[in-house]
Amino acid sequence: MARARRFKTELSLIVVVIANNSEMRAIYGKKGFEDILKSLSSTIDSTIRNIDSKGLIDIETFAMILPGTPLEGAGVVQDKLNRSLERLTVDFDGKKKVIKLRVRIGKANFNDDTEDSLVFYDRAMENSKYDMG
Repeated sequence: MARARRFKTELSLIVVVIANNSEMRAIYGKKGFEDILKSLSSTIDSTIRNIDSKGLIDIETFAMILPGTPLEGAGVVQDKLNRSLERLTVDFDGKKKVIKLRVRIGKANFNDDTEDSLVFYDRAMENSKYDMG
């Protein structure tokens, strides 16, 4: 955020929330849910650029920082993620299985009014509530 503010460049944030996480944990257990997170992480890695950063915020939420990306560009990434996460291939102890993972994806763009990272994150999370996948 400091770099975007200083150099007046675009910066977007995307959050991916697993909407059916409790269902996935009940069906696949703790180890299975970890396998789902690994597959989700891999899919995100193959969708975002090398300069983008990804992290697991909590057990059901990934966040990605997209430097140099306007909100429209984040929308393109959101669409790609929605398509690729609709049917996720997961390796459960050597057995590949395609599962239906429901996610909500939200995005926010940095602007000069963004004072801290929590406000930025909250805007993206609020936006995720309106994502229908």
